[in-house]
Amino acid sequence: MNPYKEYKVYGSKLPSTQAPSPQIYVMQVFAKNEVAARSTFFHVLKKQHKIKSTSGCILKIVPVVEQISHVRPYGIRFTYRSKKNTHNMYKEFRGVSRVDVVNDMYNDMAGRHSVGRTAIDIVSVKELNDDEIRRENVKILGNTEIEFPVFKKCLARQENFVEEGGKYFY
Repeated sequence: MNPYKEYKVYGSKLPSTQAPSPQIYVMQVFAKNEVAARSTFFHVLKKQHKIKSTSGCILKIVPVVEQISHVRPYGIRFTYRSKKNTHNMYKEFRGVSRVDVVNDMYNDMAGRHSVGRTAIDIVSVKELNDDEIRRENVKILGNTEIEFPVFKKCLARQENFVEEGGKYFY
């Protein structure tokens, strides 16, 4: 079960006498619940447009439901903050939905770079065509002629089995 969900958050600055109809901002956020989505929305709004949560309002939060059909390649652009600097990064993953791919990215960054979820800001998540794939490990799995071996786990030694009618019994 994936702990994250995708939300589309609509928000704006509070109306005032100088700006009676302020600009509406729309953002797609990956979060565990609507409260975390709201917090992430205001975090980015404060950083990019200098609008605090006290001077802004959420108009609507809509959960995004994606049709799951088959495994597709995705490219994720994001920034993350480390102890020394802020880094831009691009990673490619294969997954059934955008939420699964973002969850894989969070797990990969936690394992490889020891970066927590709160230090990562997702810029874009894009579904890729076969000619847009850059990473070799994602290209290999996109091959339609690829075959995986099926290994049979042997629980007991072969000499302890008794053959009856072409089948082995213990």
